This record gives sequence, C-alpha cells and structure tokens, in this order.
Amino acid sequence: MSKRKDSAKVADAYEKLYSELPEKVTGVREAQSRSGGGSKEPREALVSLLKEHLPPSEQKEIEDELKKTASLQRTRLAKAKIKKPQPKRRSSKKYLTARERRSMGLNRLPREGISYDDMRPLHELWKGYITDLVDFDKVKPKVDEQLQMRLCRADYHGAYFKVTRSGCPSLVGLEGFVAAETRNTFQLVAKDNRLRIVPKAGSAVAFEISGKLVTLDAGIMAMKPADRAVKKWKNRAPLPL
Repeated sequence: MSKRKDSAKVADAYEKLYSELPEKVTGVREAQSRSGGGSKEPREALVSLLKEHLPPSEQKEIEDELKKTASLQRTRLAKAKIKKPQPKRRSSKKYLTARERRSMGLNRLPREGISYDDMRPLHELWKGYITDLVDFDKVKPKVDEQLQMRLCRADYHGAYFKVTRSGCPSLVGLEGFVAAETRNTFQLVAKDNRLRIVPKAGSAVAFEISGKLVTLDAGIMAMKPADRAVKKWKNRAPLPL
C-alpha cells in the first residue's frame, strides 16, 4: 500500500506545474509564525531562512550577496534618473531647409528696427550701380529693347521707389527705399521708419535715374531677383516704359 501512495504522489507532482515545499520547511515556517517570528523584518527573516537551509560553508556569503543585489538596484535607478530626452539632430549639416528658414524668420525682414536713414548709404551705392548699367546718353529717341532688358534684369535693393498704381488704394503714393525684394513683393522702408510690403501684381513703381523718371510695371517682374537676372525674354519688350 505504501508503494501505491508514493506512486500517486509522484503522478500528482508531474501533473502540476510546481511542487509543494517539503514538510520540513513548512513545519519550520509554522513554528516561526507561532513563536512570533513573522514580526521580523523581511531581510532578517530571509537571512534566518537561508542560514537554516544552507550548508555552513555557504552561509558566510549571504551578507555579501544581499549587498550586491541592493547596490545593483541603486545603480539601475540612478541611470534611469540621469537619462534625459535629447534634442533631435538635423540629418543634413549643409543647408537649412525651407521650413527651418521660415521658423527662424530668415525670409522676412522685421517690421520695426530698420530706419529710413540707415538705408541712405545703400541708396548711394545703388545710384552708382544703376548709372553705370543704364547709359541714357547712348539711348535712341525711342526706348530700345536693350534698355528695357537691362532695367528688367537690374537689382533694385536700395532703390527709391514711389508707387504710382496699385490694387490697394492705400499704397498709391507710398515712397521709400527698397529693403528687400521677393518673388511677388517689394518691401519698402518709408519715412516713418516702418516696413511696408507692396505686391507686384497690379502695381507700378517710379524711380529716378540721372535726372530722368522711369516707370515700370511691377507685375511683369513677378519672379525672384536671381531668376530675373538670367531670364531670356522672347520676341517682345519685357517692360513697358
């Protein structure tokens, strides 16, 4: 009968995912709980349990092993606290993207901070440049196509413009120095030290070259200054003067 009971216990052990602790261990735990051993600290209870079930040769290493476990846990927590989210690095280090230029405000001048008097030195440089580019002494009685081509390809940063026609009535009569030019606008610094944006479409501007007044249709110049300097006009006068 005893052999059958032992075989039944072995069969039950194989069917379970785990096996119960031996009676020797459970008896010790019950004795500890009855004697008040359950009130000990978890560390002391663990040390006492290990000393009871480990051979004397290995009991000396119990304290050292527990210290190692505690120090490893502290280092992991310290590393977790030190980690900080790092900013994203740009994939390309050569040039700024269009979105980055817009976010940094590099494609627009500030509305305030540029004074009218600060533009005068640039205007003096522009007058010398446009006088060398356009020689009215060699111009025929009728304005020739070569003069129109030069005026179309000229750089107008620093020029003094007066708006003679515009789709916005409040811009007509506006005068100022050209601080910047984009594809579709001229940005003028007026006498009140404020920056005003004049759209090219539907506008006409007038300026002076060597005592002569020149009026240009700004709508035909609706392109970037760099592109306008190399554009080839085909079979027509580019700018009505």
